[in-house]
Amino acid sequence: MDIDNFITRAQLSLDCEPSDENTDLHPEEIPEDCDHFKCALRGRTHEMEFYFTCPPGGGPPRIQDATRYLGAVAAEYEGCDDMLEWADEYGFDPGHMHTRGAFDAIARLTRDLWRIVGDDMYDELRRGVEIEQAVDMAWAGFQNYGRN
Repeated sequence: MDIDNFITRAQLSLDCEPSDENTDLHPEEIPEDCDHFKCALRGRTHEMEFYFTCPPGGGPPRIQDATRYLGAVAAEYEGCDDMLEWADEYGFDPGHMHTRGAFDAIARLTRDLWRIVGDDMYDELRRGVEIEQAVDMAWAGFQNYGRN
């Protein structure tokens, strides 16, 4: 996926500021040593806020990384029928309040992304990221084939 072209066509811009936490992630998903940022993604008519976690000392996310992340969140959300399926897929306790909070966060991020870019571009980003992830996983499997 040509993420730079997508960002240009969607007229996206990104602002980030340091944060003490990432309330969008399930606590089990947050690495111990990392930096958090509160980000605002703006499109032509709407904007959204979300948190982004980066390796320590790397600075705030680039717009390309944030856009790919949001596409991955959308793919993750759209790939599950409901919170129970999502929790099972990622190994979370469906009865735990952190699981509900994390699922609600990805639902909000998905809705906000769709509102910023619209139907066609939302589907383009989500599918493009899904394809990139599948190719990356297949390539990793190919590289590791026969090494055991």
